[in-house]
Amino acid sequence: MRHRMIRTIQAFTVLLLGLPAAALSQVPDGIFIFELSGENAIYDIGNFSDCETVGDFGMEVTLCLTVNMVPDGKGKYSGTATLDFSGALSGLLLGPASGSIKGSGTRDGFVKLKFKASGFVDIAGSFFETKVALSCKGPITSTGFMTSRCKVKLVIEGEKMDVVVANYAAQVEGGPWTITLDVTAIDEKQFVGTAVDSLGYSYKVEGKYNAKKDTSKVKATGIKKTASDGTKFQLKNLTGAGTARAKYKLQGYKGTASVRAVPEP
Repeated sequence: MRHRMIRTIQAFTVLLLGLPAAALSQVPDGIFIFELSGENAIYDIGNFSDCETVGDFGMEVTLCLTVNMVPDGKGKYSGTATLDFSGALSGLLLGPASGSIKGSGTRDGFVKLKFKASGFVDIAGSFFETKVALSCKGPITSTGFMTSRCKVKLVIEGEKMDVVVANYAAQVEGGPWTITLDVTAIDEKQFVGTAVDSLGYSYKVEGKYNAKKDTSKVKATGIKKTASDGTKFQLKNLTGAGTARAKYKLQGYKGTASVRAVPEP
């Protein structure tokens, strides 16, 4: 541990002193932290809630949707959701929910959500067996504002009601994110290690150093058979000063960015 700390301190002392990239001229060895922000921000649609009042059932009903899902490295979500009825209908239905997100820093992302539940609702003091199904889709902006148009199918006591549309919107959590690489040189050309990002995914890292160009290539791949499976982070032309061109694919987002390693906080 002490040896690793010394290597890291030495590497970032060079960065902080502003020495030229050629000063390092060696295979990467130590801890490197990269931050991505702006158009490369990543958002999480797993937890949000909103209400919509509709009158298309032949009665005025407020439908409050609350979602609680967990993403994987590929941007697939699974979990539960509730639909809370109030007004002419009242009751709370809980059921499984699933979703997905596809995002890119250069344009709006796209969200999909499905939810099904069954239970009982109160109509004028009497309880009726009820089934509900929602199918939603809509854009999410590069600032994390999501709008979703949902088709709501309702079956009460075996009788299908008219399909209604409910529009939900939310500012979801997320934004800038970081990835931390911890690598060790195994010879004059190769290095290996691990990485973690601030979204909670873990990676296996492999890299090669080109002495003639004095740059390195880095490939970080999400750990197989875990929630991190499917994540990717690559660096091209990593210099001794910590600058590189990054390419990433995780939690439904993909993009490229110019990055520079920052010291440990």
